[in-house]
Amino acid sequence: MKLTKNSQKSKKERIEEIANKVAEIQLKKDSLKKKDGVRYELAEKEQQALLLLLKNEINELESAKIISELELPDNIVSVGDTLTLLTKLNNDPEETETITLVEEFDPNQSEYITINSPLGNALYLQKVGSQLICNIPAGSLKITILEKTKGLKR
Repeated sequence: MKLTKNSQKSKKERIEEIANKVAEIQLKKDSLKKKDGVRYELAEKEQQALLLLLKNEINELESAKIISELELPDNIVSVGDTLTLLTKLNNDPEETETITLVEEFDPNQSEYITINSPLGNALYLQKVGSQLICNIPAGSLKITILEKTKGLKR
């Protein structure tokens, strides 16, 4: 697996989030003390699933080769790229949208998507032409990356 410095940072943040969630579940389990069997078992199963995910994320991070974004092929989405997307949210009609992938959130730029958002994270390092599904607060977003152009300076 290849990661850029930005994607390495994002993966480390995700690992920290998962580890924090595992710790929260452990506190919940400790408070239950098996007195509520069903809730305790559900918490145990959720914790085990997160521990497996955590292990996989750590393994990916440890085995990844860190590359410069300048080494990425031209058809790979990276920070600063402006993308033309075909999107379909739930049962709504398909729409064509143009967004720019950025590192920092800017509330004054609605067409900018940060790489730390669910959508930005899903698009980051994908190939032009890729089709993917991203779960966002509004529902399930089906995306096809139609084209990309270099937009912002990195």
